[in-house]
Amino acid sequence: MSIASNLSAASLALLLLLAGLLVLDARKRSSPFLLGYLTIITLLTVLRFSFFEGGPLLVALPYFLFPSVFVVGPLLYLYARSVLFTQNVNRAEAFALAIAPLAMLGVHFAVNLLFPETLDPAAIQAQSGALAAYTRALGIAGCVYNGVFEWRALRLLGAYRRAVVHEYAGPVREQLTWLSSLLWANLALLGVYLAANLFAWHYGGPPRPVSPAEGLVALAMSYLIVFYYVRKPAIFAIAPPAAQAAPAPETPAKYARQNLSESARRDILRRIEEFMGAAKPHLEDDLSLSGLAAALGLPAHHVSMAINIETNQNFFQFINSYRVKEAKSLLLAPDWSEAPILRIAYEAGFQSKAAFNRVFKDLAGETPSAYRARHTGGASPGPLPAED
Repeated sequence: MSIASNLSAASLALLLLLAGLLVLDARKRSSPFLLGYLTIITLLTVLRFSFFEGGPLLVALPYFLFPSVFVVGPLLYLYARSVLFTQNVNRAEAFALAIAPLAMLGVHFAVNLLFPETLDPAAIQAQSGALAAYTRALGIAGCVYNGVFEWRALRLLGAYRRAVVHEYAGPVREQLTWLSSLLWANLALLGVYLAANLFAWHYGGPPRPVSPAEGLVALAMSYLIVFYYVRKPAIFAIAPPAAQAAPAPETPAKYARQNLSESARRDILRRIEEFMGAAKPHLEDDLSLSGLAAALGLPAHHVSMAINIETNQNFFQFINSYRVKEAKSLLLAPDWSEAPILRIAYEAGFQSKAAFNRVFKDLAGETPSAYRARHTGGASPGPLPAED
């Protein structure tokens, strides 16, 4: 087996493992757009592997997969949109998105009628003549078409981050990182495949529809998806962030138009602080603005307004100040003197040691380890490297 063939086999094994896990774990309730994308990527990997091994699949699979090539980008775009803004596809949009795949199906049927070599596995492997031009054109068209939808999905992600990311103190950031990683990995795959096709078009020779470079990127993307499933399984059953909370960060200029007096804001802040002290919701890593507002029985934008104006902090900074205060208490508590930093980070409501160290140092001016050593009479840590 060649290098490209081995890479395809490894990618296929990872994707089949993920498919099996998703089927066996009915609790995931993954997005149909993500499941559709993973199905097509898996079958494309089967086709890539079949190209090297030959066999009847080289003739049969393209009838399904060539049209499906023009579904990959739209599926990622719809997945991003549904996750970020809970917008599903409507009937008119579904018909519009079906045009390209159906047109590709018609083109492939016509090519099979006009060029009998497209029905011969050996000729498909040889990739010469009209079949070579057809493969190149299909690859370039598919990359450009899907790239447009990838670009739209990345724009949605950027808009969401600018709009509401600071309103969350929970796992939303990890969900955004997953989505960003998936989009950029797929964009890298498109870029490598497009470059390979353009190179073959310019310099001639038999255009291989698959290459070791593209296979290596595909393998890396397969590993990325499986990694997130194993390490962050909740992401695959993601509750759309827009459903948890939603007002965009508001500025004092916008607040000036709101009918909420200074005394009302201070009263709301007092209620927030009393609730934070009594219920300690900041210890939950999925706390959101809307969740806090619901617990207080107040409109989310009133809670946001009181925090932003009266404390000069956004929601994320406000919650983290309570978490750092909790962490300081644990770091100095005798019962927690031997507890590792990571355990204290989780206990205080943080999701990772890296995030804990970063926020703690921003607010306390030193790392958690240095703070503990300085206040408990331990050995001076001296200049410490960044903790992660």
